[in-house]
Amino acid sequence: MLDEDEARALLAGIDTTTVVGLRDRAVIAVMIYSFARVGAVVGMQVQDY
Repeated sequence: MLDEDEARALLAGIDTTTVVGLRDRAVIAVMIYSFARVGAVVGMQVQDY
């Protein structure tokens, strides 16, 4: 479990100058803030967000 500072540091460390970096940051942010597992996040549809 990450605390608030660790979560912010993790998200801040992701390179968002590329599409891949933006995707990774979005997926990790959803997992952090929703406590979802990778499989649950990957299976989400746009309307689920």
